[in-house]
Amino acid sequence: MPKYINASDLKKLAKTRLDDAITLYKQKRYEGAIYLCGYAVELALKYKICQKLGWSKYLPAKFDNERSFYTHKLEDLKYLSGMQDSFDNPPISLGDNNQLE
Repeated sequence: MPKYINASDLKKLAKTRLDDAITLYKQKRYEGAIYLCGYAVELALKYKICQKLGWSKYLPAKFDNERSFYTHKLEDLKYLSGMQDSFDNPPISLGDNNQLE
């Protein structure tokens, strides 16, 4: 990931990667579908972090704890995005990529 990325680009990338994962799943290419779905979740959580913190870019400025945001760890991203409860009680079904609104 570059030094920073626009939040709107994170949202678009998340939706695109989820669409790619669904396409692979329909073609019974499960390993690729799982990988891309995980990547879509990571991008979506980083978008949600931007929303929660009022950032137009992911990591718009350098600060002491920025290493916490350079993560691929699901547990960290769930916490930073404020989405922990949503993961504990998921409200969406497979293939519903409108949750990024």
